[in-house]
Amino acid sequence: MPTYDFECVSCKKRFELFKKMSDDSVSYCPDCGGVADKIITAGIGISFQGKGFYVNDSVPVKTCTGECSGCEKANGKKT
Repeated sequence: MPTYDFECVSCKKRFELFKKMSDDSVSYCPDCGGVADKIITAGIGISFQGKGFYVNDSVPVKTCTGECSGCEKANGKKT
């Protein structure tokens, strides 16, 4: 279920609610019972945590052309 941020029109309290997209669009303040407006927020970014995620995972792999010095292809060795 998505999380939505709201601000009460009466008491200006900000709060979050978990609501289905099919739920009623009108929300009420848990403190004073007043009508609350939905606040547009930026949301959160993607966060990769744990083992197996590295900075170089999305870096394209360069193909060896054999033109660099010290390269096995340049020295005539098979790779």
